[in-house]
Amino acid sequence: MIEEDGVVVGASDNELAIRIDPEGSCDGCPVRENCYANGRIVRVPLQPGVAVDDRVRLSIRNASVLQISALVYGAPLVALVVGIAAGYLLLFPSFPEDARILLSVAIGGALFALSALFVGRTGRRINAKLEHRIKIRRSDV
Repeated sequence: MIEEDGVVVGASDNELAIRIDPEGSCDGCPVRENCYANGRIVRVPLQPGVAVDDRVRLSIRNASVLQISALVYGAPLVALVVGIAAGYLLLFPSFPEDARILLSVAIGGALFALSALFVGRTGRRINAKLEHRIKIRRSDV
C-alpha cells in the first residue's frame, strides 16, 4: 500500500486537493527545493468528514496503482505495435521497403498519440477508479 501524509488545501463539490508533505528523509536532501515531491498536489474524490486544513494520511492500494499503470503505459504501447504491424503487413505491402517501413511507423506513431490522448483525457475517470483511503490525523499536542 502506498501511503503519504498531507494537508487538505482545497475542496470542491466532488474532490479534495491534498498537498503531500515531503518525507523526513527529504530534510537532508540537497535538491529538496527543486524536487517534484516538495508540495505536490493530489486530487482525490471527496470524502465525508474531511475538511480543509485537516492533516490526513492518504493510502492507495498497490493493486489499484498497478492496474492503472498497465492502462496508462500499456494502451499506447499496444497501439504503437498494432499500428506498425497493420501498416507493414496490411496497408502498404506493395510499397518499396523503405516507404513501407516509414509509413508503418507513421501509422503506429499516430495511433500511439491518439491512444495517449485518449488515456490523458480519461484521467479523472482513471483517478476515480483508484481505491483511496483517507484517515484524518489528529495531533496529540
